[in-house]
Amino acid sequence: MLYFPRPLPDELLGSLLGRACRETGLTPTKLLFAITGERMYQSSVFLPTFLRRLASLTQSDVEYLLYGHSTFPYAVSFMPAKPAGQILGKILSAQASKNDYGSLMQTVVSGVPFRRKCDKCAEEELYKFGITYWHRSHHLPGVHYCLNHRRRLNETGIPIRRISGALFHAMPHEIDGATTHLDVSEDLLSEVAVHSVKALEYRGTHADTYFWLSRFRELAESKGYVKSSTFVATRLLAHDVLSAFGTRFLTEAGCNYTPDNPNAWPARLVRPCTKPEYSAPKHILLFTFLSTCGNAASRVQYRKPGPKSKCQS
Repeated sequence: MLYFPRPLPDELLGSLLGRACRETGLTPTKLLFAITGERMYQSSVFLPTFLRRLASLTQSDVEYLLYGHSTFPYAVSFMPAKPAGQILGKILSAQASKNDYGSLMQTVVSGVPFRRKCDKCAEEELYKFGITYWHRSHHLPGVHYCLNHRRRLNETGIPIRRISGALFHAMPHEIDGATTHLDVSEDLLSEVAVHSVKALEYRGTHADTYFWLSRFRELAESKGYVKSSTFVATRLLAHDVLSAFGTRFLTEAGCNYTPDNPNAWPARLVRPCTKPEYSAPKHILLFTFLSTCGNAASRVQYRKPGPKSKCQS
């Protein structure tokens, strides 16, 4: 049987594969072949498709790896119970296709362009384990803050997609990094990280999607963005969200938009006639904004609507 290391706390599965390369001396291609029996040149950092084999090699089970070392719980955190359960069932029964995995991880992959690290985490890991590793909680869309050490993360030059060779098994202490310049307050970055990690750790009953639409609408109303059952200050809300986070932050998180578009995603998430969407980053960013800093109470011009009742900007 192939020797394989055990996953460390909060370690990404892609990081575990990198450590396996280092400890076995195998190249990434040879390691993936030894695990799967197939010629593979790439594997997802967030959720590899061969979980059953990894569970066997690490003497654990698929659910433990799925909920403890992948970004699966984050990706489904705002899905209703039925579709989330269907995806989970496919993965546990090994019936999920590569397209299923790819679609599920798309919002995470598109929101984390490069690997991130906390130098303080690396320092402590070297002392405790003799090795550093890549954390799940550092690789979520919009997360640029380490909650354990209350400090900004450093972004490296290692892309999340399509890495091979030495970069496949490079670890944080071996790679230089720097904080990304963002026009976002540290307090707001901290709140985004708090809510993102809560989504990552969530394992309970999934709320109906309309619960979140109602919750967002209540928060928007409390901050003055909603004035009646038919009036939503959509452009003002979109401009304020963009002002709070900045274009660069939203673009890196995969959540950028044109603020003058009345159908920008912040507006859609507070409208009662919106078709639900399940994007975790968008839900988390809007919740963070509305619960932390949004306020339109004195800036909304409202006139009572005419006979027609519909969502409007």
